[in-house]
Amino acid sequence: MRLALVFAISRAALAALCVAACGGGGKALPRVDAAPVDAGSAGAPAVDGAAGSALDAGPDAPRAPRLVTVTGPVTELAANMDLTLPDSTVQLDGDATKVTSDGTGTFALRVQVRSPFVLVGAHAGHVTTRLYELQLGLDELMFKELRLPTDATFDAWTARLPGYDASKGVVRVEIRAYGAGACGKADGATVALEPAAGSVVYAQADDEMHRQRHLPDPSLTASAATDSLAFAFVHGVPAGRYLVHVTKPGCQAEAWPLVQPTRTYTGRTVVAPGHAVSLPFVVLK
Repeated sequence: MRLALVFAISRAALAALCVAACGGGGKALPRVDAAPVDAGSAGAPAVDGAAGSALDAGPDAPRAPRLVTVTGPVTELAANMDLTLPDSTVQLDGDATKVTSDGTGTFALRVQVRSPFVLVGAHAGHVTTRLYELQLGLDELMFKELRLPTDATFDAWTARLPGYDASKGVVRVEIRAYGAGACGKADGATVALEPAAGSVVYAQADDEMHRQRHLPDPSLTASAATDSLAFAFVHGVPAGRYLVHVTKPGCQAEAWPLVQPTRTYTGRTVVAPGHAVSLPFVVLK
């Protein structure tokens, strides 16, 4: 009885207070048991964390991948090293999205940070070419040249590969020697793929300005070079992803170019069959 009386007095006092504050309007207080507002109805206040908001996903939700730009020229691997190739197509291996080089032969492609990728270039009259695999850190822009052999150059190579099979892939390994003493020359090195695949044919020695003339020579058992540059061809390679090994006694081999803080060259290459070639680089130190 006493509690009921106190409650009644409290409501009466509150009503009187409202009348005074509202200028005597005498508006009734809303019922405390009124139906709740539907958060999805028109006029409902926005609530952080409601479905569809950024906060709904929580702190551990996956974020959109960060992208950076790889750009550079597409050029012809031939006697004229400065010949650019406008209207070439460039893409990432395994990705159908393509870009086209502009009137100066320059392409620009967005790639995902910390995700290994292989650039693939193609142009009429040239061989589809894959570069070595690399991944980027936080570089906003990376310069990379894509050099495509002509059909005639590729035919000159494959004509000297015993038992060449066009249904398998070709890897042309460029060996550069940057070390001291014997490791400053690229001769005497051997090449192998991991997992083991294909047959290796080393190239004839030639000067650096005529790279397309480094023709396979089946009589060689190791790389031949008059300076710091040599080549080897691995053919009959099934499609796949391979680690390239170069070995020379007393020397250390590293993927080319040398590892940098914001990018990593994995030493791997992707091989595809048919009218295509992969061009990995390896450094001797």
